[in-house]
Amino acid sequence: MKRISIIIIFAFLALNGSAQQIDFGIGTTLAFTKPVVFGGQAKLAYFVTERFHPSITYTYYIKKNTNYAIDLDARYRLFSIEEYTFSPFAGINLARLGDTRVAVNVGIFTRIDREWFDIYLEPKVVLDDRTYFVLSGGLYF
Repeated sequence: MKRISIIIIFAFLALNGSAQQIDFGIGTTLAFTKPVVFGGQAKLAYFVTERFHPSITYTYYIKKNTNYAIDLDARYRLFSIEEYTFSPFAGINLARLGDTRVAVNVGIFTRIDREWFDIYLEPKVVLDDRTYFVLSGGLYF
């Protein structure tokens, strides 16, 4: 699983350099499951239009067993206030936190524009029979 994680991260990096309409981010995440788990993540967003940008996120949770999550989200930039941009999203979540499950996730992607990089904060709820909250944050390039 570690090899797959490394391959996905390098694929994100390669795709980021190939087009101006693609943004890449790295960050950390906390999933408030039982028990709470911590992980690192890589994000890739493709800007179809100025407002619509689907994204994919790969998260590797640091836990005794190999645990991961892959999110495919559709984001819509709702509004911006100075350097803050707010984009609600909904998507599909494939996660292995003990057992593998497919769920729906909804949240809001907040981006804070800076000179050389951007900061993101992404609270979301994963909805399935064990609904839980996830808080992510990191840097966008």
